[in-house]
Amino acid sequence: VKQKAITSCTSMITSIISDEEVMLLQPCLVPIMTALQQSLNPPINDDIASECLGVFIEAAESKQPLINGAIPTLVPILVNVLLAHESMDDGTVGMAATALTNLIENRPRFLASANLVQPILEALVQILSQSTTGAGAMFNYFANQDEAKDTEGDDEDFDSEEEMTILVQS
Repeated sequence: VKQKAITSCTSMITSIISDEEVMLLQPCLVPIMTALQQSLNPPINDDIASECLGVFIEAAESKQPLINGAIPTLVPILVNVLLAHESMDDGTVGMAATALTNLIENRPRFLASANLVQPILEALVQILSQSTTGAGAMFNYFANQDEAKDTEGDDEDFDSEEEMTILVQS
């Protein structure tokens, strides 16, 4: 039931994203934030986490200030998911990265005024410094995850060695 309610909220945000009416959904963000936090505690529920992150991804794309009140709480959650990327589901990590990217692209002034730029940069530097595959591989990995979703219906099948070769070359 919780997952379906969150999915419905995402659909509503998507359908009225540019209208001022989307602001009526702002009170829904608090329980969705709570559900996100709970889903990331052990045992992690990736399905609920993904649905919650989907809401925040869509909300961050709205021209309305729908997500602004949630940003100070949301950014540390997203950063923690990225920092724990090795122990988390790739889909959840990818969605957290997308949500953070949407916030950076659509709310840079808000992030700066809320003093959230430094924690984001510190987390990214920490992730990059701990990487054994090099800095570029992390960014290519998230980009390739999005491309993989776009080509799920393609006839070509790659084995893991071919995928790794493509990842390293890009």
